[in-house]
Amino acid sequence: MAPLLLELAGEVTDTGDPIIRPIWWISPNDEIAHKIDSQFLIGDTLMVAPVLEIGKQERDVYIPAGKWRSYKGELFQKTPIHVTDYPVDLDEVAYFIWVS
Repeated sequence: MAPLLLELAGEVTDTGDPIIRPIWWISPNDEIAHKIDSQFLIGDTLMVAPVLEIGKQERDVYIPAGKWRSYKGELFQKTPIHVTDYPVDLDEVAYFIWVS
């Protein structure tokens, strides 16, 4: 994580792009992505979907267009897709990595 953040911090001065980005940043024409406010990107390749409700062990996740791999190793290729009740243990934070 630290190398990614350092790389993105260097890009800020060149591009002005923020390190933490909304989902629509990578899918500007995706109307659903514009409505997602409980997920975010770190750069363009790491999407974070934290559980925001106390005691919950699942959450709905919107996976925008592209090929994404979850932190559990699952590959999502048929995107965009809305995954309902995605399981997340209490000691985890769900994240997805864009895999070109």
